[in-house]
Amino acid sequence: MLGKDSSRSRAFGRTGEPRVLVIAPCRGRDLGLRENLLSIKSQSYGNFDMVCVIDSTSDPALAIIEGAGIRYLISNPRIGKGSGKVKAIATAIRTFKHYDIYVIADSDIHVKSCWLGSLVSSLLDRGVGLSTSFPYFVSADKRLWSKFKSAWGLVGLGLIKSEITRFGWGGSLAFRKSLISNKEDFSYFKDSLSDDIALTRITKRKGLGIAYNGKCSPRVYCSESFATFFEWSNRQTALSILGNRKVFWFGVIYYTVELLFLILGVSLFFLSPLFLVLALLYTANVYRSYRSLAEPSLSFFPILFVMPFYYLANLFIAKRMRSIEWRGRRYDLK
Repeated sequence: MLGKDSSRSRAFGRTGEPRVLVIAPCRGRDLGLRENLLSIKSQSYGNFDMVCVIDSTSDPALAIIEGAGIRYLISNPRIGKGSGKVKAIATAIRTFKHYDIYVIADSDIHVKSCWLGSLVSSLLDRGVGLSTSFPYFVSADKRLWSKFKSAWGLVGLGLIKSEITRFGWGGSLAFRKSLISNKEDFSYFKDSLSDDIALTRITKRKGLGIAYNGKCSPRVYCSESFATFFEWSNRQTALSILGNRKVFWFGVIYYTVELLFLILGVSLFFLSPLFLVLALLYTANVYRSYRSLAEPSLSFFPILFVMPFYYLANLFIAKRMRSIEWRGRRYDLK
């Protein structure tokens, strides 16, 4: 089912540019949903269309979608065995087949007008299979756990910047239609729990690269309690481990070594002041993280100092998780 202002195969805009469809799965009212959708809609790139995908017309997001003048599509629950988000994306791809490039945009991202053009430009290189960016999590209310989320997001930013650990982030991701145009790849995608894990694996299996676009990174404004942040961070870690089993051991080794620098540097200082160098190296790393924040303030320093302890806790908790709660639904981690 499509919104009243929709057509099944229309692509519009300036000619000479790849035809792009931006797919925004929506479920419930994310913080700043209207402003987020309007920022996605207001891109400087010419030849693009946008569709929001919802589960039903009873979804509270629908009133905001219609008020923003954006067309919508009802997700097909029988299209595959994947998560609700994967089904929403697969439904849009099946419905709108006449686009050159598909872009996935989470409904909680707020973007600059250059965002879409930046993602699409990387796909002009045929050796690139995915084009992606990673958000800055920004505290919308200055609450402690909102700031923790801002700091926590830096680990994903570090991973995605490195070509060795780079992955496609499903909140801001573009790919050519040909990436999953054959039956086997599309079937794998629509039966997957995570859209970005599936697309990253398909891209790597085909020997294609993943381009990171940091110039027009989205922002995700957040308002967190301890409970919501704890659940979110464990879920994100569990999905990361599901996507790449090496993440667990890499994280354990890295953060253990980092914390040993701090602990040994402070505890052995009385034996020799030279041991303080270890603590200073830890502090230097904290400062680099501080410089990477979208909106740094002095209140982040104590948070960044203890964050490696929290990362380690995430890793061990997530390693034992067998299912996750995601947008009101439970999924087995397979």
